Amino acid sequence: MITPLKHIVDLFFPTICLGCGTQMQQHRQHVCAICIADLPVTGFENIPNNTVEQIFYGRVSIQAATAWVYFTKQTLIQECLHEIKYQNNQYLAHQLGEVMGKCLAHSQRFSTVDMVIPVPLHSSKLKKRGFNQAERLAKPIADVLNIPLNHSVLIRTENTQSQTNKHRFERWQNMEGNFSVTNAAIISGKHVLLIDDVVTTGATLEASAQALIKCGASVSIAVAAFAHD
Repeated sequence: MITPLKHIVDLFFPTICLGCGTQMQQHRQHVCAICIADLPVTGFENIPNNTVEQIFYGRVSIQAATAWVYFTKQTLIQECLHEIKYQNNQYLAHQLGEVMGKCLAHSQRFSTVDMVIPVPLHSSKLKKRGFNQAERLAKPIADVLNIPLNHSVLIRTENTQSQTNKHRFERWQNMEGNFSVTNAAIISGKHVLLIDDVVTTGATLEASAQALIKCGASVSIAVAAFAHD
């Protein structure tokens, strides 16, 4: 039910689409359906041996991997991810996570997933930022798939430097051994879906997956965007 207060908020502070600037009919939606449909969707959730999966060949054994859209600079998807990561736009994260979840729900390749786990931030970075953008995306995905979300079983043990200006091997070195599992019994024998916002070289996801696999889990990966290195 729409309250009178909601009408007042929309009147004086209307939510506009980040893509085309039109006023949104729903206050918690930040990208209109037309702009969502125009995003460069990969379709990787239905394509075995896709480009994202190839990143991990010979490095870590995963069941399946996908990215929802292709990432390019100075585009709507970059603005969306910036809003989620740096502007704490949790409504946008929920909206995009729901769309990702629906794509995964229609894919047989992800039909056996038992649990959703976001790639964690180090505790010091989480305290400073106040939230984990991967977890913001992961929650609506778990809700759509109707499976549990666990944000505590995988932890980041080292507060590493930014990966932005590092080459592929340097990124792998920066991440190796930086994740651990708090309770192996929770994930042993489970098919876990790792969630992150962007994949480039895959170093962070590789290290996360290795920690989970060592504790008896099988791992699939889903990210919002795939960026070429």
